[in-house]
Amino acid sequence: MKLSKKQLSAMPLAIFLIYMTIYNSSFKLVFVSSLWQYMVYGMYIGLYTLFVLQQVGRTQKVKQWLYLFVLSLLMFFYLERENLNVAIIFLLGLYTINIMDVRLVLKVYLVSFFIAFVVVIGLALLKVLPMYEAKYGLLAIGFRNPNTTGFYCACMVDAWS
Repeated sequence: MKLSKKQLSAMPLAIFLIYMTIYNSSFKLVFVSSLWQYMVYGMYIGLYTLFVLQQVGRTQKVKQWLYLFVLSLLMFFYLERENLNVAIIFLLGLYTINIMDVRLVLKVYLVSFFIAFVVVIGLALLKVLPMYEAKYGLLAIGFRNPNTTGFYCACMVDAWS
């Protein structure tokens, strides 16, 4: 199976999104080592560096440079505040400026959700991650909150309907 250039450019983004979804599940509660957190920051920096390298040599309009500056500033602001779920939105926004079209980014985002969702459910079924949320005992199937499980299910149903 041969991958196109667009599919290859989406692979690092997909790997990052899968890891972030798994990391934001109950995985954080079970595996408390700071190594996992450092891997998240390393992936952010790696993807941002890859983005900058892909921008070198492309013709940019002033408006695109302004978007790049504002989105970068917001991404690093939220990274510094350790709000990783918001920072990822700005990173995805950077990728839609000049590298990928919005549809491809959304497709990568939803496919990554699906893969990570299956992995988290598998880990919960294997008893690596908890099936129930700790505070109220609600069924969360490996995620920290039942609403998160519902959100991922709703995104997948919406994507394939």
